[in-house]
Amino acid sequence: FSDAVKQIADEHKLVLETSIFQEFEACKNNTSAVEEIRKAALSLNLPVVERESPMKWGEDFGLFTQRFPGAMFGIGSGENSAALHNPDYDFPDEIIDPAASVFEQIVRSQNG
Repeated sequence: FSDAVKQIADEHKLVLETSIFQEFEACKNNTSAVEEIRKAALSLNLPVVERESPMKWGEDFGLFTQRFPGAMFGIGSGENSAALHNPDYDFPDEIIDPAASVFEQIVRSQNG
């Protein structure tokens, strides 16, 4: 809470209680979908970095992977970039083309 909220609560003898929860389903990457993403990126000579642990993102994409096989991947904006949704984050337009190319390559590989 902000100091102003605490001050108002104190003035009115109110008790403040908070709880934080996140109701997103886990995104469960399908092994075949991961392999398709990996193949597409490598065929485009893009670097592939696989995390040792799951991402901590809250993401509604998990709802899709409960019903349809899929996988989520990120196109990084650099190690020195502010985190996504941070007010200082400035989307780097130069990552649009590589990301679109990965999707295009996946579609082309599926359609022979």
